[in-house]
Formats: sequence, structure tokens, C-alpha cells
Amino acid sequence: CHHGSGPAIRQALEGGVRIVQLREKELTDRCLLEAACRVREWTREADSLFIMNDRPDLAVLAEADGVHVGQDELSVRDARRIVGPHRLVGVSTHTIEQARQAVLDGADYLGVGPCFATSTKSFDQLAGLDFVRQVAAEITLPWFAIGGISLANIPAVRVAGASRFAVSSAICSSPTPGRAAVELLDELRAGTAQERLLKVKQHVRRHMDAGWFAGASDVHQLRPKTPPGTVIADLGVASAADAIDFYESLEGMRVRIDNPAVVDPTRSFGAGVFEIGILARPDAGLRTPRGGIIVGSTDF
Repeated sequence: CHHGSGPAIRQALEGGVRIVQLREKELTDRCLLEAACRVREWTREADSLFIMNDRPDLAVLAEADGVHVGQDELSVRDARRIVGPHRLVGVSTHTIEQARQAVLDGADYLGVGPCFATSTKSFDQLAGLDFVRQVAAEITLPWFAIGGISLANIPAVRVAGASRFAVSSAICSSPTPGRAAVELLDELRAGTAQERLLKVKQHVRRHMDAGWFAGASDVHQLRPKTPPGTVIADLGVASAADAIDFYESLEGMRVRIDNPAVVDPTRSFGAGVFEIGILARPDAGLRTPRGGIIVGSTDF
């Protein structure tokens, strides 16, 4: 890391990183455990997960949230015997056969790659984006694209089907790790919001008379309680402009919203919505022009 792993980790956490994996190949066991305990303290303060690389024994001693193993380290099952049932066990995979086996072995999540050449580990050949596409089409277990991920290539990896990413050099090699983390997260959030909004519109076009439809949060649970014609949308971390665009698209398609239109934009842009006045939360006593109500995931 540019300024050492300690400053890089702390700045990344301040920038919004929510999972830290400690990977140190040159430290003695005693020094590695000491480093792991420090990372555990920092991640706990930031309410983030801490994953220990390769060493399930040190993961337990450092009270990590889990361990990540490769194809040449302990198997998922052996790692599980050490860390127990309540810690995460992740595994790096480089072929679709390895990904399938990891699922059968009981892994909690996968690393999928390498997508690109990386300075942190050498490979005889790159799995590339074709492997990402295979996993996206078949594997339902949570998985992270790995290997050479950067701000420049995230869009291409996302198009291949990835929604989670693990980075190393993109943050650690930056002279400003915190800023690098913020930029990466902004790119991920922007892409996620745009893709979710597109899916919302596509779903509405296909099911204009559907009794309900939902996005990707607890708003799903509302469906048994909503009357026919209700539109339920989860825009995730979309912007206020995205919310207005979505509302206008409903108007333009003449979707029936005589019953309440329930829109869930979560926590990302409430202030902007209030200012515009087209959408509002129910506890504010405001409604959309057509009588729709806006609720967030935290409201139920």
C-alpha cells in the first residue's frame, strides 16, 4: 500500500468500504495476528465485516467475521471445521467447475476471476469476463468479481453480470485511499441505480395491469396487503432525478395508478424529493398528484 496497510484500511473504511480482507504473505504468524486484531478493531468501529485471508486459525483468534481461501489452501469444508458454522467461508474460483464445487462444499460466497491482470497474484491464465458471464448465468450464491478491478473497468465487469467487486490496488496503490474508495463506491451506486431503474421500467411495460410489482427490498412484503393496481417500486440508491423520471414514465405509459403507488427510494435522496414535492413520505402527510404514497425500507 502507498502509505502502509493501516492508513489505507482506515481511510477506506472512512470512505465507506464495508468489507475488509487482510492478505499479508510476508509477516510472521505472531505479527500477522497482531495486524489482524488491529483490523478487527477498526472494522468493528466502522460496523464493517473483517475477512481473514487463508488462515482460519487466525480468523478465530482475531475474532474475524470469516475466512477466505484459495484453490491451493484448505478446502471450504476443512476451513469450516476450524471457524465453525457462524463465520463466513469464502473461496476464490477460476473456472465454472470450481464455482459449482464451492457451492456444493458449502461456501458462503465466491470470488470470481481473475477478470484482469493483477499485481497482487500471478496466474497462468486469466479467467476473464467469459467466466463472469458463466457464473452470472448459473450461480445464485453471493459472489464478487476479483482480479485487477478498477474504476475504469467496473462498467465492463458489471455488463458481464457482476454486482459485487473486490479491489486491492485500486485503493491500496492510491495516494488517497479514502478518496479512491469513495469514487469506486460512487461508480457502483450510480450503475446499480441506473440498472435498477431500467428494470423497473421494463417490468412496468411488460405488466401494465399487474396488481403489484416490486424492486429489491422489504417492500416485497407489502404485496399481500396492497389492492389491485398498486405499483410498488424500489429505486435503491437512485437520485431524485431518477425518481421523477420513473414517475413521469409511469404517467407517459398511462399505467393505472388510481390506487396508491408505493415507491421505495430508501435513504439516498429524501431531501431532494421533499423539495420537489412530487413524491413524499406518508409520515409527512403528503401525497403524489395521483394519490400515491412514498415509503422507505426503514418504514416497515
